[in-house]
Amino acid sequence: MDVQPPSPLLLLAPELVLAIGDELNLSAAKQLRLTCKSLAETLASKVLRKLTLNVSRKTMEKGISTLEGLSTATHAACYATRELHIRSLSPIYDPAFQQPVWRHEGGQWAAVQPTWDTAEMAAVEEKMERHLFHAIISLKGLQTVEWIPFAQDSERTHRTVMDALQTLPSLARLRISLPNLRVPMGLDAFEHLREIATEESAGGEGAEDVHDGLASAVARNPHITSICVSDSWRYGRTVPRTRSLHQLFKHYPAEAPPLKLRHLGLSMCLVRLDGDVMHHLQHLTSLRLTAIEDPYFIRPSQPQGTVADTEEEDAAIMQERLRYGSSLEDVWKALRMTDVRLETIEVDAVPFALMQYLQSYSGLKQLVLTPGGFDEGAVAMSDIVAAQFFDDNGPLGSHAQSLEDLQISAMHEGGWCFGVHNAKALAKCTKLRNLRMNVISSQLTHGPGFVRDTVQAVEEDVIKLLFDTVVQHMPSVENVQVDGTYPAQGHYDERTGNPLRVHRNRVVKKMGRSIAEYRAPEGCARLPVGVIGFEKHQVSYTAERDQEQERLRYAEAPVVC
Repeated sequence: MDVQPPSPLLLLAPELVLAIGDELNLSAAKQLRLTCKSLAETLASKVLRKLTLNVSRKTMEKGISTLEGLSTATHAACYATRELHIRSLSPIYDPAFQQPVWRHEGGQWAAVQPTWDTAEMAAVEEKMERHLFHAIISLKGLQTVEWIPFAQDSERTHRTVMDALQTLPSLARLRISLPNLRVPMGLDAFEHLREIATEESAGGEGAEDVHDGLASAVARNPHITSICVSDSWRYGRTVPRTRSLHQLFKHYPAEAPPLKLRHLGLSMCLVRLDGDVMHHLQHLTSLRLTAIEDPYFIRPSQPQGTVADTEEEDAAIMQERLRYGSSLEDVWKALRMTDVRLETIEVDAVPFALMQYLQSYSGLKQLVLTPGGFDEGAVAMSDIVAAQFFDDNGPLGSHAQSLEDLQISAMHEGGWCFGVHNAKALAKCTKLRNLRMNVISSQLTHGPGFVRDTVQAVEEDVIKLLFDTVVQHMPSVENVQVDGTYPAQGHYDERTGNPLRVHRNRVVKKMGRSIAEYRAPEGCARLPVGVIGFEKHQVSYTAERDQEQERLRYAEAPVVC
């Protein structure tokens, strides 16, 4: 009987097969892996590198099957998976159910909730619990975990997950969303973490335990390089030391060598960069500061019209806040004075000291900027700072040859938006790969105008100017996102219930007409992906060739379900 020779693909070294797999998208790689056992083993590290555990009404069968397979400790994912995402762990959770349906029955309104077979759901949950712990601990090579607990999950399930995570020998990066977590984080049980991130604290009395747990984890993991604390819940008027950067280092041994933090992300807390903190930040390259508390601003404890707080109470609170907090001006001054040179910055306020800091060095690679921090109505001051930022000798110019990602989310139409006033400055950023900016509605020339639009002598549509600037000066750009924003205060039509939102929606529609009319300059061989809009109202555009003009243009990209 003739023996079939092995496929030439199977004769290649595993490294070459992996290189071929890297050129395929994930779907194609999965299909190639199914062709034979040898390829399945070789491509497992690519196809199974990321894994998601998700048990819900919609994914019940698949989710339980995944847990059963992993719990045997013989599945290929047990050695190939490096990144785990944990989502719903409740068979009663129905992702299709957004809110109750109300029916009028018996003279009153009643909410109609989803129903299920109680016995069946109990059996499924028992099966899930039986395999969950062993499924997670089987992932011996797991390095990264992102866990978003769901409200429908049980306390028992959360305890099982936390106990399992604490056994993983290679776990280095842990991100947990906190609002629905039913058990203590127990971060002090982890000893090999290099990156810790918490999101959306539930607030209340448990917040102090969360931050104390983070402090314990920092003390137990001296090789940690990234700490990220994200929150959107403001605490009471005191915002005590438990919500400060100092809190994170309170358990760290004084005699131990300082941490070598590379990334720090903070929100809704007090920040003061004194000697106790700065020696941990000398290697910092990435910083996110959003909604940072101003220690000089104390919220009243009582509504207006009631008994005011005493001067003694305010003085005591202020003393506590100033011990652990400082102004953003002082934060950026401290970074400049200690010569910390960041490569990534994300902020939602632009104090003058930040402009000075950016101008003091070069080498920034990513800047995510929401130009806030100005008093309400101080549109003119915001535009003055924007002019300084885009000036020929300004902060942007210091990083024009290194910046790869620039995202500016202007809070109103004005100097921070893209336009003729800053196109030349942005054209110098020749290394950009990603650009996100807003535009001014009156500089859009295609489509109907807006009520109360200011008449301007616009030479060309701002969308055309934007994409021409990108195509001609930024050869590495892959994505360009452009959005509308709100008009400067007092320049919008108040005839509707939500005039600002209406204005922004109309700007987005007008931008859609502009990009549909855009034609690339002659000789242009490629266009970056264009994205118009905001949040869930985004439309992507990709390049296609205009047969009549033989030039590239944009066409709306098909929606991928």
